[in-house]
Amino acid sequence: MKPTGADNALVYMLGERPTTDELGRREQFSDGAGRLLRKHLPPVWQESKLLRWNNVVRSATPKGRTPTSIEVACCRKSVEDDILATRPKAVIGFGNLPLEWATGRTGITMWTGRYMPMRVGDHHCWFFPVISPSYALKSFGEKSLGHRPDKFRSEIEFQFYLHLKQAFDWVDRIDDLGDPRVHSQHDALQNVDIERHCDDAAASRVLKHINAMYDGAADPCD
Repeated sequence: MKPTGADNALVYMLGERPTTDELGRREQFSDGAGRLLRKHLPPVWQESKLLRWNNVVRSATPKGRTPTSIEVACCRKSVEDDILATRPKAVIGFGNLPLEWATGRTGITMWTGRYMPMRVGDHHCWFFPVISPSYALKSFGEKSLGHRPDKFRSEIEFQFYLHLKQAFDWVDRIDDLGDPRVHSQHDALQNVDIERHCDDAAASRVLKHINAMYDGAADPCD
């Protein structure tokens, strides 16, 4: 399934994988879980032309099982290329698979509601992990989807709504979040001197730096 939505997206909506029904409709997040997601989007974003939709794995899996690492790897370049082409300021990832795909971390229930920088090629942006709408849907059942949007049928659905709203609140003031720079090991070692020998000269250099941090205070090793 090809990505859909804005070619110059502000927000990239990244799911785990399409269902068979979604694959037939050629529209991401168009099944029950997707309708739940779209219902809980902030009103101003529900018809927005600044969203782009894609999945970590772009094909349906047998019986809807979790995609394998090989399937994720096979689709990675196409998803990365699309993010590089659209260059969003934010990626909202739904579920554990997008979290791991974007950051290498796992445990969506621990990370949902937070934000962190991510990098795809030369593009840096903010990543907002949120629990999967399918997980929220399972907590109460699809048959009650038609209920009023201001009524929540489980605490998990309420949590999903709050974290989704919070992500878009951050998007609305995304420039206030600063530079989403992902620092490499090379960046971390800039202006760092490493002493590999324990001799008097090395010890003197270390003490000199320590004293400099104390801004001329007495020798901290006395």
